[in-house]
Amino acid sequence: MGEYIIMNTYKKLFTILTGIAIIITAFAIQSCDIKSPVEGVTVRIKNIPRTTTVRVEFIDQNVGQLVTSPLNVSFGGLDAAKVISTTNEPLASTSTSIGILNFAIADDVTPSATNPVEFVVVVKSNNYLATSKRIIVTKPGANGFTVNMVNLNTNIPGVTSNAVSNAGSTNSTTGTSAAIVASSSTSSSAVSARVTVPSGTILRDANGNALSGTVATRVTYFDATEPASLASFPGGFAIRDVDNNVGNFVSAGFAAIDMSVNGVEVESFSKNVDVQLDINPNTINPETGVKIKAGDQLPLWSYDEDTGSWKNEGTYTVTASNGPDRKLTIRKTDMTHLSWWNMDWFYDGCYNTNVKIAVDGGCWQWLYLVVEFQTPQPDVQWGYLYNGYVYSYDPVLNLMNVPDNRPVTIRAFQGWNDYYNYYYNGVDNNVGVLNVDDLCQTQDITYTLQAATNQTGDNIDVFIRGVCPNGNVLDEGTLDVEIFKNGYWQLAGRIVDGFIRLNCLQIGQEYQFRVYYDGEYYTESYTITSTTENIDIDLPGDNEFCE
Repeated sequence: MGEYIIMNTYKKLFTILTGIAIIITAFAIQSCDIKSPVEGVTVRIKNIPRTTTVRVEFIDQNVGQLVTSPLNVSFGGLDAAKVISTTNEPLASTSTSIGILNFAIADDVTPSATNPVEFVVVVKSNNYLATSKRIIVTKPGANGFTVNMVNLNTNIPGVTSNAVSNAGSTNSTTGTSAAIVASSSTSSSAVSARVTVPSGTILRDANGNALSGTVATRVTYFDATEPASLASFPGGFAIRDVDNNVGNFVSAGFAAIDMSVNGVEVESFSKNVDVQLDINPNTINPETGVKIKAGDQLPLWSYDEDTGSWKNEGTYTVTASNGPDRKLTIRKTDMTHLSWWNMDWFYDGCYNTNVKIAVDGGCWQWLYLVVEFQTPQPDVQWGYLYNGYVYSYDPVLNLMNVPDNRPVTIRAFQGWNDYYNYYYNGVDNNVGVLNVDDLCQTQDITYTLQAATNQTGDNIDVFIRGVCPNGNVLDEGTLDVEIFKNGYWQLAGRIVDGFIRLNCLQIGQEYQFRVYYDGEYYTESYTITSTTENIDIDLPGDNEFCE
């Protein structure tokens, strides 16, 4: 019964926000201490708000829009146990079909730069390549992140993917009936990834159970010379390894290798498996500053998507084929498990850094920031170290894992579409750029990025409170609010103790607002009439708070 009242209270609070009068109607409540919906408001405001909320968007990289296919999401990593639902329930896994996931951090935890909350979002779908992202929350309030998804049915520059539904058969006792060969491309001249499972190999699931049935394969290769391909890298190139070392990757290419038997995912093999990864010959070796060549040394890494950590599988020598295309390749002949496989140079980084990025200037609700390595050539990219939102109501970003003594560029975009056009079409419509020689600092330091947006509008101060006949005022609590603007929903801010500032809105224009509660959004429209909106709601005198 209390859950019902709480849910209705969310809707009532949102009605308050949109200036629509609350209609109090009597209804019977049995076996419940709360005697009226207004008392429900009191309970909601005082006891239910989450201290730290997280909003994750899942983006289809090929079209730059939210993923609307069903997604299954689970949480792993260091602080996975601290993830809860917005209704204060433990949250180990969940799902979404709208491309947005809302959840929270345990109320007894206050994230900070010196005590961050770090966990991994793992996402799987029938239509998208499974991936994950390591998320670091450094402050309370509302936090926003994105996870890039690769649609298996579309083309992304630099990404080749090939699926075979019947690649062979296997038996739980005798293993594969013949060698299974899978490649990311059917063209022999394309840079690709290839895997060969020997005959007689037993395939096992995540629990170590031997599998029997038809083997399906999918191999996806990512060319490190294509910016759109680099944007697909799981979690970004600021990484944590299995020994808890933090640092940064510069990639020479990576691949996702997936197999299943009668729909059950394969995790490991009884015999060594051969994997070959090609390298685009235009890849720049950061150790030499010139194009990679045969004889160069290249580390190989595997990924644990449940923990978001990488394992160094050894250093391999780049070889060149004898064919006319002179392919550059590394080869591992003793692979025993499936994962993302990544050819990367690793560089030490700083964690729990005191570095902050503040954004100043312009009219904006939020901006999308991307932190990248600076490269020796303007047409070369080495991938992103961080991408995510910064909001006008709290325009400071804590960077928790940054490269040591390596220059970076920070770009701000007015929307995800501008970020998409930058990586996919080479169109740089940024609204601010900041170059920093070394983010790894021991002292507190704040760098300021000046933004010059093309938006106009006013800041709207909204004051919301409930008022009793005896003069008592009810204005405690928090509630996150989203706004539909520029073609998509975005976080507008958070009502804190009866106040919210809505940035960069037009007087006289109608906007759509919504709030989220227990798996549902509640949406209303409201016309902005002035730069200050004062909304008082009269509470009945027999309310416990008013007595």
